[in-house]
Amino acid sequence: MTSRRRTFLILTAAGLLAGGALFVALPVFGPARGALSRLALAPGDALSATGARIAAIWTRPAPEELTAVRTERDALVVENARLRIQAQEAEELRGILSYRERTRQRLEPARIIGRSGDLAIQAVMIDRGSDDGVAPGMAVIVGDGFYIGTVRKTAPRTAVVLLALDGRNRTAAAIQNGARTVGYVEGGRGLGMALRLIPQDEKVETGQLVVTSGLDPAVPRGLIIGRVERVSREPQEPFQTAVVSQIVSAERNATVAVVIPDAVLEL
Repeated sequence: MTSRRRTFLILTAAGLLAGGALFVALPVFGPARGALSRLALAPGDALSATGARIAAIWTRPAPEELTAVRTERDALVVENARLRIQAQEAEELRGILSYRERTRQRLEPARIIGRSGDLAIQAVMIDRGSDDGVAPGMAVIVGDGFYIGTVRKTAPRTAVVLLALDGRNRTAAAIQNGARTVGYVEGGRGLGMALRLIPQDEKVETGQLVVTSGLDPAVPRGLIIGRVERVSREPQEPFQTAVVSQIVSAERNATVAVVIPDAVLEL
């Protein structure tokens, strides 16, 4: 570029800038200045708005893409729930297997498939029945030998389990103390359990473990029922009563096991 041409361009640019400044400064152009400014900015604003709309359309997923994403999300939620259930059942089965290896008892694992909707009835239904060797009176456990109830009645492929908290459930029990105090545990209509027929001269303390005594023919000895929570003594009564709280219940378990004792197998 020659020096003469460069000088011409510089002077032209300076003149345009000066004219623009004069246009803005002169009062005569004041009324039109806002309108002209808006007119000058209008193409840029329109272009920006159009660009924003194009960007929104460009980044917005197509309906079929949204459907695919939602389907995949729902499938992942279902799969995650399934894996959680499997992990819980595996943990519960590990406890049951530990009890079987320790005691060599015959167990019939089962799933809880129904629960009573009546708060006054503490019972569950399991997916094992008489065809599987299950019979009324047998103990039902969770984990490593925690007693939760007794089989009440059976069908070929199902059984109803009366839970330990039900007022109709009575189980021969013993306290793990020096005297091995015996009695029976009955449910308190879903509000706990009570160990009754404890002689007044027996020393019973809170925190002591309560287990099945083995005096029930179909319930093996040593299943854990709970712990003594408090003791009620009335001097005029021949027996004292201990309130027993469960250590493990069936409320959060999906997998249980029916203990099938040798005495029943020989019948």
